Amino acid sequence: MCGAKLHVVYDPDADCPVHTAFCGANVNDITAAKAIPIVAGATDVYYLGYYDFGRWAKLDATGCRFVTRFKKNTPLTVTGTRPVPPGGPILSDRIGWLPARLTNCRRNPFQKPVREVQVRIPTCKVVRILTNDLDASAQEIADLYKRR
Repeated sequence: MCGAKLHVVYDPDADCPVHTAFCGANVNDITAAKAIPIVAGATDVYYLGYYDFGRWAKLDATGCRFVTRFKKNTPLTVTGTRPVPPGGPILSDRIGWLPARLTNCRRNPFQKPVREVQVRIPTCKVVRILTNDLDASAQEIADLYKRR
């Protein structure tokens, strides 16, 4: 059996794709993501396939904002919380740090505060969203992720 994946960088303001890349179905998504050019100041919104602390560090260093799914098993050392409106889809808004080490011998290249927004989606599932944007509202972060 064979297959292919298409990776698309879409500019919603221009309403068109600005970069595309094809790869085999058996190629890890982050491999293709590393070939996508980083545009300084852009907002990058990803699903779990692009989960890479090194890529996030590069995006942050070029002034990019990233928004992505946060894996269930990735711990967050919480240093602060922000209030959320009661009864809405936003369940929590927390600031914290990612683990300093990815394994016993490998240092995490992204050593800045991050933000986790937990959202209940219409299926009643709770989604953890991670971003380096500490200023936007939790709803804006959730909307960006939903819009991806």
